[in-house]
Amino acid sequence: MSAAKRLRTAPVDLLIVVCNPTRLGPKFTLPKAKEEADAVEKLAKKHGKRVEVRYSCTAKELRELLAEEVRPRILLFIGHADAKYKGEFTLGFTDPSENLELLLPETITEVVSNAPILKLVVF
Repeated sequence: MSAAKRLRTAPVDLLIVVCNPTRLGPKFTLPKAKEEADAVEKLAKKHGKRVEVRYSCTAKELRELLAEEVRPRILLFIGHADAKYKGEFTLGFTDPSENLELLLPETITEVVSNAPILKLVVF
C-alpha cells in the first residue's frame, strides 16, 4: 500500500478536496484554489486539527477517502459546483491529470452519505 493510500488509525478532522480542471483552459481554471486550500489548512492546523489535502479526486477516490482511508469529520470541496451533467448542476471533480470528471448528483449523494463519520460537507 502506498503512502498516499495508507489507512489511518484515527480519522482526520478535515479533508480538503481541490478540483481545478486546468486542462479546460483559463475560463475554467480556479487561480486561487491552492491558496484557499493552504489558508484553510493552516488555520485548522493552528487550532490543533488533523487535515488532509488532495489536489485531484475522482468519485472512486472520494469514496475511498471518506469511507476508509481518511474518514474525515468535515469535507471541504474547492472546485466547480456549477458544472452541468445531463442537464443537472453537479460538482466538477478532476483526475490526476486535472481533466474534468462530472458525476450525476445522485452519485455524489450516495458517496457522501456512505461516509461513516462525516458530519459536515461544504461545497
